[in-house]
Amino acid sequence: MVRYLSEKEEETKKESKGMVDLKLPKKKKEELVKVTEAPEKIQDRYPWGTRITFENETIEKFPHLKNCSVGEKVNIKGVGEIISVRSNQEMDGDKKFTVEIQLQKVSVDL
Repeated sequence: MVRYLSEKEEETKKESKGMVDLKLPKKKKEELVKVTEAPEKIQDRYPWGTRITFENETIEKFPHLKNCSVGEKVNIKGVGEIISVRSNQEMDGDKKFTVEIQLQKVSVDL
């Protein structure tokens, strides 16, 4: 079965060229910690810290977001300043890196 993309999907595909998908790989059952929650709640689909939350004061700057539905895709462009760069070497030799970026200017288009 062939599925053709809508104009909006084609446009989003073109605009997302060069962008990196941050979605996490699914963990195997053995890797999941046993807790009382359902497995889909144990593992988020994307890493912590990659979510942007706009609340009342910010929504007033982007009033078109009030009309959005859950699951709808938006295009986000931003300018940020790197405010922290850290590297850490653990006892097992693994190196971990963290870069914190403070978003300063953002545009959100439907």
